[in-house]
Amino acid sequence: EIMGGILPALGFAITLTVIGKRNLIPFFIIGFFAVMYLGLDTMAVAIFATCVALLMNLFRMKEEAA
Repeated sequence: EIMGGILPALGFAITLTVIGKRNLIPFFIIGFFAVMYLGLDTMAVAIFATCVALLMNLFRMKEEAA
């Protein structure tokens, strides 16, 4: 029972150490709340996040070219 309570916190901590970059942590937290509190499907959030990342990359490439 104790281990069951610790596992979510441990998973959260491991994920944050893997991400490690300060500029990615807000996206992780937004995705976490979208899945946990809004009840969205994990796959839907992943697909949406991929689209947002691709768009951000596209706009960044256009700014660098200009």
